[in-house]
Amino acid sequence: MQESKKMGVNWSFINIFRNIIRALKKAGISDDQIKTMTIDNPRRFLSGK
Repeated sequence: MQESKKMGVNWSFINIFRNIIRALKKAGISDDQIKTMTIDNPRRFLSGK
């Protein structure tokens, strides 16, 4: 239970933009790949395609 609390401490949508996307770019992930993960995939999932 403690481990899950630690993991959730930093969780928010703001964290995605402040930290996660920054880390992905630093790891060499392209802007097109990030767009696919953050825009295209959720759109496809939510539209049922």
